[in-house]
Amino acid sequence: MAPRTKPVHHAIHFSPVGFSLLKSQPSGPFIVETYKSTTLSTMQRECGSFFTPPAEQTLVSLNFTPPFLVPKALYQTPASQYLKMQQEVSDSDEVFEDDLGEYVAIYALPLSKTLPMRTTLQNPKFHHTYTLLYQYLAQCPSEFPNQLLLHFCGNRMGFILMKNGKLFIISELTYTTKEDAFYYVLHLLQQQEARRDETDLVITGDAPEFKGFVQLIKRHLPHLRNVEKGVSVTDVKGQKESAATYLQLIGIQ
Repeated sequence: MAPRTKPVHHAIHFSPVGFSLLKSQPSGPFIVETYKSTTLSTMQRECGSFFTPPAEQTLVSLNFTPPFLVPKALYQTPASQYLKMQQEVSDSDEVFEDDLGEYVAIYALPLSKTLPMRTTLQNPKFHHTYTLLYQYLAQCPSEFPNQLLLHFCGNRMGFILMKNGKLFIISELTYTTKEDAFYYVLHLLQQQEARRDETDLVITGDAPEFKGFVQLIKRHLPHLRNVEKGVSVTDVKGQKESAATYLQLIGIQ
């Protein structure tokens, strides 16, 4: 029997601070190209030359505001009714629903942002960044009762906390220094009665304070997971990139 080959993997991360294009290769590392701009016309132009050969589907990671979580047992359509309780939702917004096990994650983006991607990409599959990171965390085997994932994007830190294998909270805060983010994490764990030595920690994303924060927190939370293991990412010039920055696009390999 011939060995199975992985399908070509194309993905985009789209956020207020820019976008990244990522693709797999038949052999070798993932290749990524990042643009510190949210100009959709630039993304449309670059996708055509970057995503070759074509893939059957393109994963799109959307990271704007945290999704609104509704217990699946209580969920009723339309999804927009839940968002209207929290924010302005218009007819020109596209509403998304992601499955998070016991919850439905609901979020919306203007059609002016999603339509260009639909017309440019090969069969785009949209998911919230936190949905993809939750799926990663939920699949990670852990010997500890608590699992915490922190995701950095500019001056924002998102966090996903699971306790005993169940999703407990998804939220986000804006911080000014790495110390702000650090003390908030310690407060969160204390508030939720999650011991530091019983918490499996994953840190992803990118921010000016990222490296300093990692150095600071790993002194206090000993179980920091190495997400680089088994995953290799380079830019278009062959320079090594951190897999932690693009984990939501790659998942478990």
